[in-house]
Amino acid sequence: MMSLLLELNSACLSLRKLLLLSLQAPSLAFSVASWATLATLALCCLVPLGWMSLWLLQQYHQVPPALVVLGGTGLVAVSAMSISTVFKFWSVMCCSQPCSLIPGCKETRGTRTCDSESVTRDDSTLSLKV
Repeated sequence: MMSLLLELNSACLSLRKLLLLSLQAPSLAFSVASWATLATLALCCLVPLGWMSLWLLQQYHQVPPALVVLGGTGLVAVSAMSISTVFKFWSVMCCSQPCSLIPGCKETRGTRTCDSESVTRDDSTLSLKV
C-alpha cells in the first residue's frame, strides 16, 4: 500500500510533463498540475517515508539486523532523492513566475537568469537551453 501511495506523485508529474510538452506551460491547468505535483510529493512521498523511518527506528529490536540495514539504507536513499526532487521542483516553480517577483532573477530579451542559471527562450519553438 505504501508503494502505491508513493506512485501517486508519478501521475501528477506525468500530467505536468505532458502539459509542458504540449506548450501549455502558461495555462491554469499547468499551474494546477505543478502545485498538485508538489503537494503529492510532500504528502504521498515524504510523509510515508518519514513514517516508515520512524517505525523502523522504534521497532529495530524486533526486526532482524540485516533487514534493518537493508530497509534503513533504502529509506535513506529514497528519502534523499525525494528531498532533492522537492528542492529542484520548487526552484523550477519559482523561476517560472515573473522575474520581478523573484529576488536574484533577471530577465532580458529572450534570456532569463535565476540564481546564475541561464535559460534561453526561442519564440518559434519551446527550446530551453540550460
